[in-house]
Amino acid sequence: MIRILSLLFLLYLPLESFGWWDSGHQLVCDVAELHLSDTAKKEVQDLLGGERKFAEGCVWPDTIKSKRPETSPWHYINLPPDEIEVKASHCPEEGCIMKAFYEQIALLKDNSVDKELRKEALMFIGHFVGDIHQPFHVGNAEDRGANGYRVIMPSGRNRGMHAVWDGYIYNHALDTLRDDFNTVFFESFYSQAEGLSYDQNIYAWATESRTIAMSDSVGYRDQSIKKIDRNYLDTHKSIVIDRLALASARLTVLLNGVFQ
Repeated sequence: MIRILSLLFLLYLPLESFGWWDSGHQLVCDVAELHLSDTAKKEVQDLLGGERKFAEGCVWPDTIKSKRPETSPWHYINLPPDEIEVKASHCPEEGCIMKAFYEQIALLKDNSVDKELRKEALMFIGHFVGDIHQPFHVGNAEDRGANGYRVIMPSGRNRGMHAVWDGYIYNHALDTLRDDFNTVFFESFYSQAEGLSYDQNIYAWATESRTIAMSDSVGYRDQSIKKIDRNYLDTHKSIVIDRLALASARLTVLLNGVFQ
């Protein structure tokens, strides 16, 4: 199974200009779709109408931000610097990822809702599950989720720490693990998927990401890291792989439960 599914990675080698989450979102959603029940898979395909694959649809929410700016706050939640546990009270008036997630779940479950809205809900949900597993989608408001925390990359380029976790660590994992990346990813996926039950507690998922973002090795809490070296990328690549794999496993179980 791992050998067969590893072919997916040929499709999702990330481009630096797009970062982890174009290819990452596609990977999360494609692997999830492969593991859906027959009933859930049919529902997904019926909603998409053959217009696009689920993996492509999961990138769509990022492409509409300029045309639908009200959706921009739906992709993240920011907390005060000294807080870890994510709560409903952290969600501002303009919205946040948790509020948007539950709204889209309700739309997807409601068969009386217009099919186009339910299709959008499906794509938003796939995207949000990916987003919430990226630690810096649960960052601090003062630096816009670590976008304002600037570091120097090995190439000498100045980048936000958010981008380091969006793409650079993932790229490094692909470059250094090469063919072994496939095995590592799918072993993580199957290990974390085992025993998962239907769950849509995005607050707990967000708190997981927040805990990672504020851990000592990441360097975000005191912004002590000024340069990103190979050791930093090596140290954190397993976390990136595990978060992608867990996002995919949770999305599988979530959609199976929604469409049961």
